[in-house]
Amino acid sequence: MVTNSQYKQGQKYLIQNNIENVFSKLVNEGKVTIRFKQPNHDLCMKGDPIEVKSFLCVLKKVFGGKDLHKITLSSLQPLSTNELNGPKRRLVITKRSDYPMKGFPTTLTVLKINGIRLARIDKRILELVNLKELDMAGNEIETIPDNFQKLHSLAELRLNDNRIATISRGFCMGLMSKNLSLLNLSGNQIKLLPNYLCQLKQLITLHVDGNLLTLLPPSIGKLKKLKHFS
Repeated sequence: MVTNSQYKQGQKYLIQNNIENVFSKLVNEGKVTIRFKQPNHDLCMKGDPIEVKSFLCVLKKVFGGKDLHKITLSSLQPLSTNELNGPKRRLVITKRSDYPMKGFPTTLTVLKINGIRLARIDKRILELVNLKELDMAGNEIETIPDNFQKLHSLAELRLNDNRIATISRGFCMGLMSKNLSLLNLSGNQIKLLPNYLCQLKQLITLHVDGNLLTLLPPSIGKLKKLKHFS
């Protein structure tokens, strides 16, 4: 039985005398394609390589009709909605009542928390090691914490339209600096851009307009990849 977003209750496939070919060249990557006669289409599968190989072993026995009495299979049940959707990758919060008091899914790659008057960046957010995009624009955040170390995959950070006045050294010196390509700090209360901001050498886009700046740091030229600046 195959369950997906199109067939939520599951679709059954006849195995014996109904498989035209099995393409298993990428089985070590957990990928396999089964070509059926009826219905006449290909079924592409992806999963854990060990589990996929075990599945192919069972499939071979069923196809050959040998030792079927020795095979133990689970009952056919459609997947639940949570199983069908898979791990949560994206979370958008625009109401205070939706803020997760018990923590954030560790599988998140995109997190957006906007317009709910947060005064600080929750330390639990700084534990989301898979996070690639963090958008906390339109809150009341006053400081940027030092400990962005675990967000080593973070590529885009939006903190515009808050109340940030200073940028800490630790924020610019950690592992995050190796991947961060977009930083939006516009619409805050920053008076000075420190020289160590230029340690974020992967920046392609930097927005600091709408602050209280009177000059730029001399080392701004070290941002060799910078293409969009305001």
